[in-house]
Amino acid sequence: MGRRSNGEGTIYKRKDGYRCAQYTQLINGKEKRKTVYGKTQKEVKNKLNILKVEKTSDVQENSMIPLGTWMAQWLEEYKKPMLKITTYEGYWMMFRSHIEKSNIASRSINKLTTTELQVFYNTLSTSGRSDGKGGLSPRMVRYIYILINGAMEQAIKKRFNNKKCK
Repeated sequence: MGRRSNGEGTIYKRKDGYRCAQYTQLINGKEKRKTVYGKTQKEVKNKLNILKVEKTSDVQENSMIPLGTWMAQWLEEYKKPMLKITTYEGYWMMFRSHIEKSNIASRSINKLTTTELQVFYNTLSTSGRSDGKGGLSPRMVRYIYILINGAMEQAIKKRFNNKKCK
């Protein structure tokens, strides 16, 4: 019998007679060990398989969300409760003015590349003003970068995709 690969899980019998399965899961770039219990080895294997199927289907379903949709949801659910109202309104203003109607807002977060983001930031620097008179200040471009980066980090935490950007 061959050795199992990392992440496949380990099943063993405990002193109390129950079976225990442990497997590793990548969360925020770090491996975390998860445990499942059952009376029989078959029961534990089934639980382990169910968890693996749920994990892959969650990633596939949620990774198709466009960046604009995810950022609106992220601002409302994750940022609003922890920010002062003026900061929250400033984030919404930046999102609506510069991100919501941009070409990257319609891209799904799992297909968005660092090159596309860099082109977006460069465009903001040269011609990002809403009145059409030049680009945004480096400080404003940095704020937009921080906003997008925060949303992408939260997407990783929620396992929308396995990687930050390709």
